[in-house]
Amino acid sequence: MDHKYMKVDISFVIPAYNCEKYLKECVESIINQNVDSYEILIINDGSTDNTLNVAKELMEEYSNVVKIHCQKNKGAAAARNVGLDAALGKYIVFIDSDDMLHGSTLNDCISKIVTENVDILLANISTYTNGKIKKNETCLEEACIRSEVLKYISSLPKFPGSSCSKIFKKDFLRKNNIIFTENIVNEDIDFMLKCFRKAQIIYHADCSWYLYRQNVQGSVTNVVSPKICDDMFKVIDECLKTSNENEVVYLKRILCYEYSTLFFYYSRLKLNDKFLLKKNFKKNKYLLLARNLKEKAIYIMYSILGLEFTAKLVSKLYVIKSRFENLERNK
Repeated sequence: MDHKYMKVDISFVIPAYNCEKYLKECVESIINQNVDSYEILIINDGSTDNTLNVAKELMEEYSNVVKIHCQKNKGAAAARNVGLDAALGKYIVFIDSDDMLHGSTLNDCISKIVTENVDILLANISTYTNGKIKKNETCLEEACIRSEVLKYISSLPKFPGSSCSKIFKKDFLRKNNIIFTENIVNEDIDFMLKCFRKAQIIYHADCSWYLYRQNVQGSVTNVVSPKICDDMFKVIDECLKTSNENEVVYLKRILCYEYSTLFFYYSRLKLNDKFLLKKNFKKNKYLLLARNLKEKAIYIMYSILGLEFTAKLVSKLYVIKSRFENLERNK
């Protein structure tokens, strides 16, 4: 049967850039999920290593499901948009090329998104470090949210800002013209904000089938750049500028969380890079009053002691918290 007319339930979209070491493992982890009807779209983003050849070998071996699209290097956002445009599936799952799927709960989640007719299903992310899998629990209680989606999302301890570990109804994305903003670092956060602002029904599943590989050399998440902060300020500005009175309170709570994470990145920047960001940090400081006591304490500290000291202290506390959480998971 011609791929163009093939019935597909799930489209797995993989942006692939210089991932020759991981792409095969990623693709075969999807195949091992035994999903009934699916396709795997590998979007080669102008790779300069052997990624394209690995992709071609996988397409030859799994010709019934693997397809390749190539573009000049434009970044993960552009690659995902190519996948969105080409996808035949009713539902979309994004997976980064150095990550994997695992466990046996994905098919259950696919059933839930169909039977509950939801726009987005959220699942937990597990981490994969040095051959060990650790579950990151973010779902306090499994729930189907049929009203006030943004209110629910703003109440979570952490904003689920990754486009991975989610299942999206393709018609929902297309009806609302939701795509990834290109040429920004924070494309996932921006994308998920758009999604949650438009979603009518979401399902938050208490399970994990997405495996995030930590500490990958060259990964965007391991790069510290002033662009991380600068682009996030642009996302904040655009989000609030287009908000209405019914959602602005919830958006400020969500953006408060994202703003508070920027102190960690700021503390690791060079002096010249910091200088250019100070104005936007000050402009958006009020967001810290929109959430919990922790953020309000940061606001008071910033007001009294200034940005530099606050960023250093918040960064140190973040490192201590991360180490403690890793110890707890290893027990």
